[in-house]
Amino acid sequence: LVALKLTLINKAFSKLKKSRFLQVLYLTHRSFRDSVFVRRDGLFFDFLKIVFLFSRGLVNSRVFLFFLSETFKFLPKYKHVRFISLLKKTFNVLVDPAFSKTGGCSSIGGIKFSVAGKFKGKLRKSRVSVQVGKVPAQSISKDVEFSKIHVFTRYGVFGFKLLVYRK
Repeated sequence: LVALKLTLINKAFSKLKKSRFLQVLYLTHRSFRDSVFVRRDGLFFDFLKIVFLFSRGLVNSRVFLFFLSETFKFLPKYKHVRFISLLKKTFNVLVDPAFSKTGGCSSIGGIKFSVAGKFKGKLRKSRVSVQVGKVPAQSISKDVEFSKIHVFTRYGVFGFKLLVYRK
């Protein structure tokens, strides 16, 4: 299922023009290539493609969250914090209006991501949230996408929630 979705993503990505925004994504995320995506360069480039397609609105939040869960599933427990910092940097790039000049998306007004589970292999569960921009939770008239998924790892079950506010 994952291979089929990645094949479809590669086909959708090849139809689009390669822009400066993809280069900016690579330059801001290349430090995570050796820390989070160890010996998985293909997954790193697929992550950049998914972020690019998500910024254009061609991939919905459910597919984006599924790809994040597949990335997180095989991480060792000492890399959980590094994964969260990867997400902070990614969300800053997606929401920041300065990157819209390079072909990025300025229609994303805010992203809120929360993870609940046994971080770093600890005995008790905890919750970590990353919020960039504004996500209106009380307004019905706003366009907010909500997705959640359960991630089964060797350290237990993690719950991922993603709220995306598009202007």
